[in-house]
Amino acid sequence: MATITLYPRADNVVQWQYSWDYMVAWKNAKYGGLCLTNETQKILNFRYDQSCPSNCTINSITLYVNYNAQSSPFYFTLNDSAVSMPVTGTWDTRSYTWSGSGWTPAAVNSLYAGVKGGLTGHYDERTKAHYIIVDYTAWTVPAVTTNNATNVLSVTATLNGNVTSDGGGTIQGRGFAWGTAENPTRGVNSWEDVTGTTGAYSLNIASLTPNTTYYVRAYAWNVVGTTYGTQTSFRTTSRGLFTFHG
Repeated sequence: MATITLYPRADNVVQWQYSWDYMVAWKNAKYGGLCLTNETQKILNFRYDQSCPSNCTINSITLYVNYNAQSSPFYFTLNDSAVSMPVTGTWDTRSYTWSGSGWTPAAVNSLYAGVKGGLTGHYDERTKAHYIIVDYTAWTVPAVTTNNATNVLSVTATLNGNVTSDGGGTIQGRGFAWGTAENPTRGVNSWEDVTGTTGAYSLNIASLTPNTTYYVRAYAWNVVGTTYGTQTSFRTTSRGLFTFHG
């Protein structure tokens, strides 16, 4: 796993967003505070200028906020989805962590964070979100093994492989490459794709040359790239001799 820290955009300084309708007595205003109604109002909102890697699985998103809620809870938000975090007390740094379920890199890259006030009370106007930390697992190429060929005859054989991991991304294709030269490659030597994602798979091939050594590599690919299993080899048998009696 890895993390990336997202900071507010330099050209979008975090500040309160409110109308004069919500400013009340000078007693509260002189502290630079804001007295809110029972209606939840978005009062803090900003976006980010760093990117989360696109080929990854989001594990969690944590919003770190400084605020002073003397009499009421705050509601932290990501993309307008509010989560109550009722904390009262003195000025402090608070955080709230969202699980990664349902979050995609694209959603993280387009998110905005905010703070909502939901109950009447005094809030320090210095309240601000400092940063967000995204915990993610980067995808890799798939893991593939090439197993020994079976049912080897003079002109036919069965190739066997196994995609043991998708690397985190969906398997987009898999198959075998084979030929009489080492390290056969899809698109260059003989090759054929086999439907499916992870797990064992096989392919029956024909039109081989008798008494010949063939090299085989299983392969699979996802959005990150293509990987090949370790090369194996087999040798076709000689053609049988038949005697005809008249």
